[in-house]
Amino acid sequence: MILIQKLFKYFEVRGTTLKDNIVIWRAKILYGVFRFFFPFLKLRLGDFITKDVIAVNSYGKFYCRRKDEDLPIICEAFEFKTIKEFKRLLNQNSIVVDVGAHIGKYTILSSRISKKVIAIEPDKANYEILLRNINLNKLRNVVPLNLAAYSKNTPKKLYKGDTSGHHSLQKKSAHYEVVDCIRLDSLLRELGISEVDLLKIDVEGVELEVLKGISAYLRKRKIRNIIVEIFPERLSPVVRYMKRLNYRVKKIENSNYLFHLDNAIEGKCHELFPKPVKEFKHFY
Repeated sequence: MILIQKLFKYFEVRGTTLKDNIVIWRAKILYGVFRFFFPFLKLRLGDFITKDVIAVNSYGKFYCRRKDEDLPIICEAFEFKTIKEFKRLLNQNSIVVDVGAHIGKYTILSSRISKKVIAIEPDKANYEILLRNINLNKLRNVVPLNLAAYSKNTPKKLYKGDTSGHHSLQKKSAHYEVVDCIRLDSLLRELGISEVDLLKIDVEGVELEVLKGISAYLRKRKIRNIIVEIFPERLSPVVRYMKRLNYRVKKIENSNYLFHLDNAIEGKCHELFPKPVKEFKHFY
């Protein structure tokens, strides 16, 4: 059933013009052919997007760059269960902080449901597309910020990844830009936000540093839910840190995890707590 739903979402993404539709459908067909006949090739759908397009999914419009991962990211087949979790957790009074907003997939989704969204994206090129997509969707409840969340207020090098979604403060590469880092707790105080219903973190390796940067809110239980993309080798330190702060964790899908305060939470996420942290090696 989920596979059928994902296929529907994959084909649901379309362009806003005939030209954009031709580019998108050509890419989907070629990607499918290459995946079937040459599965050993490390090709992505974005590799077949030959021109910049404006694409539409079920909740918004997105400017997507050629030869990049923008289009596959905004496709709702990607992180299918995580999107459903966002929708389940949010309501019209929710405050959302999107750390590592990229071009706005979760920013725009959250803005359709929530009262306010703080969208944080350090990379200048991504930030420009984020602004463009906010304007495309005529959103008035989003506060975009060209910053990086971290454990200290300091400038740092943002190293460029192989695609626009893989830039990192940790994973070094030959190309980088210097970005302003800020602690989230000091930023939220400056914005007058006392509580957050959902904090989303996608920061390519510095998840723990981001969480340490909002420790004042975590200790006071002012962050209700946190969705983090985090790979297995970095999971245990984050779980230990959050367990000390009385958060529980559920695996949503792949590398996406939900940390939450509730003793019981609805949904079918894979429960990881209350197993001791030393047992996490069994999940790797």
